[in-house]
Amino acid sequence: RVSIRHRYIPPQHRESSSQRRISKMPTFNIHTNVKLTPEKEADFVKKCSALACKVTGKPESYVMVIYNHSTMMFAGSTDPCAYIYLASLGSFKNGADNKKAAKTICDMLKQELGVNGDRVYIEFASPDFDKFGWNGSTFG
Repeated sequence: RVSIRHRYIPPQHRESSSQRRISKMPTFNIHTNVKLTPEKEADFVKKCSALACKVTGKPESYVMVIYNHSTMMFAGSTDPCAYIYLASLGSFKNGADNKKAAKTICDMLKQELGVNGDRVYIEFASPDFDKFGWNGSTFG
């Protein structure tokens, strides 16, 4: 009697050691027309970093947050709005999880910046490992 404990994964579909070790690169990039004071900005990016960890399940030691204030218009209005680009290797492949993440992000933006969810676009990205670089190389 043979017991199979692990599912066979062909070599071309196996993660490399660098993918297992560094599959943790969430990048949270926010563009908004809501201007923050330097003190509030520092607090806000900390909250964004924690949020990126929450929605990706990855450690904060790999998270990068970029806050950009600029003139923006959404739906013909300059009322508070935001565009979020959230990238994470190996993440965002499940539509239901993406919807939960979108709600979590919109809730935080409403609370912290006063931006309504209907004035937010969120782009979830899961780049190929060989298409994202770090430390003089790529992750693939």
